[in-house]
Amino acid sequence: MGKILDLTEEQKKLDDELFFLDETSIDYQEKFEAIMSKQMSNNNSLKNMLSFLSDVLLENKQDAESKRNVARSTQKRAITSENKFKNLHSFIHGVMMDNGINKIEGKYGTLSLRKGIEVAFIPDDYNLSELPEELVNYQPESWTPKKNDIKKFLKEGGELDGIALLRGDETLTLR
Repeated sequence: MGKILDLTEEQKKLDDELFFLDETSIDYQEKFEAIMSKQMSNNNSLKNMLSFLSDVLLENKQDAESKRNVARSTQKRAITSENKFKNLHSFIHGVMMDNGINKIEGKYGTLSLRKGIEVAFIPDDYNLSELPEELVNYQPESWTPKKNDIKKFLKEGGELDGIALLRGDETLTLR
């Protein structure tokens, strides 16, 4: 690109020489033809260089479009693969649960059912101020249930009206 800038600068100088060329000079015609010849030569060189750069630019554009298309295609294939995985995972999970199968040893790993996590379910409309003091964190104007403590309390046989100990769904683990 430096060569193109140099030729452009030289063209400007030749334009200035042409502008200030004395038409009354004895060697005017000779100088005029020399400047015009040099300008034409520079112009042809610039055209050749710009033609080359134009080809490079278009190749880069095509390469970028091609890579963009590959990325789109790859993204679509990834989404399709993820969907296939989710559907197959769900199917296997359901078959294992329906048939009481807890573990499958495979060539590439093990599938096993895991029990869901036990949580203390507290309805949104539950009045937290009714909970025993040791089962809540209280800050002025705010009650926050200590769910792990509530879960422990319920597991030990304690009872709280409206609060239940629930177990989440079983999950299928891949290892």
